[in-house]
Amino acid sequence: MRLLPTVLAASLFTVLGAGELALGSAGSQGRASVASIVAGRESDLVKVQGGYAAGLRPGMVCAVTRSTEPVAQVIIVEADAERAIALVLSLAPSAEILSGDQVEARANSRI
Repeated sequence: MRLLPTVLAASLFTVLGAGELALGSAGSQGRASVASIVAGRESDLVKVQGGYAAGLRPGMVCAVTRSTEPVAQVIIVEADAERAIALVLSLAPSAEILSGDQVEARANSRI
């Protein structure tokens, strides 16, 4: 299983293309804004402005906040250069996600 860390390390520093930032680069912030919410029968999805360009990647668990108050936890399920789609994992009691809320990647406490 020594291959996995090598592949992961290589992907962290891969140049994604002109004008885009590699995951882990100094300019990728892991922060973006909620563009809209898509209500579903089983769960809700959140459209996020900024994808790879904002440092967001599929599999990232993110906190959704409004004026520094926690609103929800989401996981990025799809991303491209300018947008991302997140699945709502949990929602604060009596809270709702609104356009303009901030989405920020959570630090992985196990690393």
